[in-house]
Amino acid sequence: MVDRPPAAAAPSPEAPTRRRRAGRLLVGLVGVAALAVAGAAAAWFVLPRLLAGEPFHGTTFPQADPAPALDGLVTAAGEPVDLADYRGEPVVLFFGYTSCPDVCPITLAGLERASAQLGDKAVHVLFVGVDTARDTPEVLARYVAAFGEPDGDGTTFVGVTGSPDAIADAAARYGVFYALGEPDADGQYTVDHTASLIGIDAAGDLRVVWSADTTPEDLAADLRRLD
Repeated sequence: MVDRPPAAAAPSPEAPTRRRRAGRLLVGLVGVAALAVAGAAAAWFVLPRLLAGEPFHGTTFPQADPAPALDGLVTAAGEPVDLADYRGEPVVLFFGYTSCPDVCPITLAGLERASAQLGDKAVHVLFVGVDTARDTPEVLARYVAAFGEPDGDGTTFVGVTGSPDAIADAAARYGVFYALGEPDADGQYTVDHTASLIGIDAAGDLRVVWSADTTPEDLAADLRRLD
């Protein structure tokens, strides 16, 4: 009689199933590990900012440097503008023009709504009219009065003007762009300009730049932190 090796056992029908389950388990573990790594990376990126208490809804300056002077500029009442006069209270600086059909009045109205949430907290909005031909002191005074009192408790809106050169110099110091358009047949023209709000804290330092579409609620929250 010839000895034969024992016949190989037929594979169990459950073996492929076990292999598939093991494969799925391995893929699942790899996925969990990837999520854990991603979560750790996100925490590494976010937590320092949360712990630092990053408070603003706008773009913050890398460091709090003194705000550039507004040399040569005057209020609509003819008084020289000196940021030191506002020391101890936040300032919002906005370069625009009184004939602006949309962005300027909408932005100032948003600031007015933000100020209504601040109670008696004093904030000073300096609106610099870049269109000197039309933004006369009288026009500026009437324009800002539509949004708030030029003097008094709480938020004040102050029209600011000056010579074309003085305004251009101030805009350049703050990185603000503007350009007057060509007049149409009726002599009307628009002005392209940076539509950002510049936040100066109570110590007179540059702190934050807000876009024109920042909500009044976010503006109010940030203004409370500019002490």
